[in-house]
Amino acid sequence: MSVNPWAVRCGVGGRWSPLLLLAAVLLPLAPANAADRLASGTLVVANDNVPDSVALAEYYMEKRGIPAGNLYKVNAPRSETIRWNQFVESIFNPLKKRLIEDRWIRGSLEDRTDPDGRFLHPVSGHRIENLVLCYGMPLRIRHDEERLPEEIRQHLPEPLQTNRGSVDSELALLPHTAYDINAFHRNPLFENRFPSSEDRSRMVRVARLDGPSLEDARNLVDTALEAEEKGLRGRAYIDLGGPHPRGDEWLERTSRRIEELGFDLSLHGQDESLDEASRFDAPALYFGWYAPHVAGPFTREGFRFPPGAVAIHIHSFSATTVRSGDERWVGPFVFRGVTATVGNVYEPYLELTHRPDHLFEALMRGHTLAEAAAYSLPALSWQPIVIGDPLFRPFLVELDDQIPAAPSAGDDGLLQYAVIRKMNLLKDEDGLAEAIEFGEGFHEASPRIPLALALARFHAENGDSDRALQRLELLDGPGEVSGSNPGLIIDIIDFMVSIGGSDRALEVSRSLIERSDLSPQVRRAVLRQGAALAEDQGERRLARRWESERRRLNDD
Repeated sequence: MSVNPWAVRCGVGGRWSPLLLLAAVLLPLAPANAADRLASGTLVVANDNVPDSVALAEYYMEKRGIPAGNLYKVNAPRSETIRWNQFVESIFNPLKKRLIEDRWIRGSLEDRTDPDGRFLHPVSGHRIENLVLCYGMPLRIRHDEERLPEEIRQHLPEPLQTNRGSVDSELALLPHTAYDINAFHRNPLFENRFPSSEDRSRMVRVARLDGPSLEDARNLVDTALEAEEKGLRGRAYIDLGGPHPRGDEWLERTSRRIEELGFDLSLHGQDESLDEASRFDAPALYFGWYAPHVAGPFTREGFRFPPGAVAIHIHSFSATTVRSGDERWVGPFVFRGVTATVGNVYEPYLELTHRPDHLFEALMRGHTLAEAAAYSLPALSWQPIVIGDPLFRPFLVELDDQIPAAPSAGDDGLLQYAVIRKMNLLKDEDGLAEAIEFGEGFHEASPRIPLALALARFHAENGDSDRALQRLELLDGPGEVSGSNPGLIIDIIDFMVSIGGSDRALEVSRSLIERSDLSPQVRRAVLRQGAALAEDQGERRLARRWESERRRLNDD
């Protein structure tokens, strides 16, 4: 990801000219309500050769109230990777023909094709809000050397001498005619907060409901709807320390926007990367980089994202496949219940990937996933994909509407994170006392460990360490340590020590070490922490025993 393609701006003259020919003529959409308008303008594409693809399309359209006539079936290959001629003949041309016939794309087909075999037609706009590709649709198009003529090649730096890309990103230019398929096109909606009708007519927002299985893909729809009903509830995690400073800058800006909303945030840097032993309960927001395959806390047995979770791991090949629950990042995220993510099917180079800070800022402003993704993406006819319901709005439910007057009997454990978020905002607006009073009411009614830790931190900051330790007596309950996220307990032990509760911290550490469900990596971290704590407390025999066990694990 080290090449900066903006230095050349993909400088082939003919590469840009088709984009400049568009008129700002859009067909009107009848519904006045914005949500209805977006749904009625969303087109859903399924692979007729994959029954589950059609089943998912029909399921999604029913859930979102998308008109039945907006379903378009194509007879495409079942494989994820296809050739250019397969893409043109089975997807691009049939879809374009029908969309022109149904007046989604304004124009008429001509009796001829361009050099790449695509139908030609006059360009004058479209009225498509979103295009959704369903499970079973091909994912990416391999490079075709014969479609890269020498007169184009000589104007491109070597990394951009390619026509490979994602099916999704090529379909973003579906309304166009005879555009050059080599290198990339600039996205007219990138960093465009107030796009004109002409800007919007120059591309189609494309998203994908896809994953390792039909059930995983359906979950993208279900969790989006649940989050829009109950709100986005959970914590946030940022993992810095990738190979280029530019990426860390984006993630640092993302972290500042997250904090503005009050989310409890764990920020990891180069010296403390997110790993299997890190706290990772209820990750509603995750932004990080730069590992080739899913790793760390995501690999814990039974791990699931909370409903509505938005997770992005920046990597050049994060979406080379979406059919695997363990390979790369996008498929594993979907397999583990994420609601929205983005990725790359081939090497995109850093500057041409989705900008996480832009994407999150757009979601904050109330935009849909498709709108936010388009705002954050510099390049089309390139490598990116968007996974998730394009109509999804993670911040549709205001924070105050997520929090009842008192905890209900049906509390699923995620309410406490909304309470913590409210406490963080109250602290900044009205002070510690108001934040503590608010949190205490919910803790008394429904005590849970993450909320107890948040309250303990607030009490300690307010100068009351005794009250802070009292709040953490919750860990004395049967099963509380054994049933909790181990990274959370590790954090609590460190916090107890920091406020003078080393005796109690050692007992909690002992309970954690007695757990039989810890992975080797987590167990090594727990033993290291416990041995150091036992040594400090004068429990040298215990410290030696734990250190000896840790060394045996290192040798295995």
